[in-house]
Amino acid sequence: MNTQFTDVQALKSLKYFSLSTDGRLCLRTGVAKHIIDAHTHIGWGIVDDPLPEPTEYVFPYTDAPINLSHYSAHDYTVPLVKRARLETVRAVLARGRNYHCSASHLERDLEDLRITSAVVLAVDIFGKINSEMVLEIAGRKPDMFIPFISLHPRKKLNNLLMRKYVARGARGMKIHPPMQLVRPNSRFVCSMMELATAYKMPVLFHCGYSPLSPKMHQRFSIMEDYRDIASWYKDVPIILGHSGIDEWETAVSIAKEYEHVYLELSGQPPEVIKKIIKKIGSDRLLFGSDWPYYPTALPLAKVLLATEGNEKAREKILYTNINHLLKKRYE
Repeated sequence: MNTQFTDVQALKSLKYFSLSTDGRLCLRTGVAKHIIDAHTHIGWGIVDDPLPEPTEYVFPYTDAPINLSHYSAHDYTVPLVKRARLETVRAVLARGRNYHCSASHLERDLEDLRITSAVVLAVDIFGKINSEMVLEIAGRKPDMFIPFISLHPRKKLNNLLMRKYVARGARGMKIHPPMQLVRPNSRFVCSMMELATAYKMPVLFHCGYSPLSPKMHQRFSIMEDYRDIASWYKDVPIILGHSGIDEWETAVSIAKEYEHVYLELSGQPPEVIKKIIKKIGSDRLLFGSDWPYYPTALPLAKVLLATEGNEKAREKILYTNINHLLKKRYE
């Protein structure tokens, strides 16, 4: 299997994709019946801010080589890492436009790739909160956007915010220990897990140390800390985002030990996804893109390649598992 491509656009050579008239990758009919993206983001501040074409991704669509044999963030060059950090700060501070992060651009990607809906993850950091915006956008298009809110673990009165967000339709919670500067097994995160348990709400954690993160984030990215959280809170689904990045084997061992733990696969290469399926099956694996840090076609291609010839696993990863997990709370 060819793993090296000149850029994301070159994925058009795979049988799963075709090109639109303006050169965007589109999923061919019949590749998958249904798809839900379990890991996306939008910018802070402005509810929606469409841009002139073409969309500017953090990881560019063209002229940036990719290698499907490793975690996606390792394809970032040093200049691209700097740009990703700058774009993140700019989006969080809501200075001007939402750039590549607007809901309209996410919607276009979903439509191109025949993705029926996406979990949109808020993150409360730097004193900036975008849960309100995520809930507003999801309220406008509830069939397309599934809101996961965020509460900063160190804040007081989070119980009041939680009640408000649930009343407005929150379907889950996102916790990002490195960006929120808390250890995953700290008392601050435990307070969030108590709220999630009370509202029977799934929690998606950022897991693993990303090559895009500063070194100071490493102490908040220790995978073994999640084993503690999984053992302490067994009444709500815990989703380990990115499957721990390069520490995917630890993430797998935690999921193997605790049946309420799910692995979200964004960034993982096809060969790793195959190994994960072999170790724990496909019933608790979720497709996610981490849009807009990657064009959605890139992580989607990795899942499609990993499940070639295994239609049952493909359907579970792309749709069935996350659909069942989201409905579970309301049963």
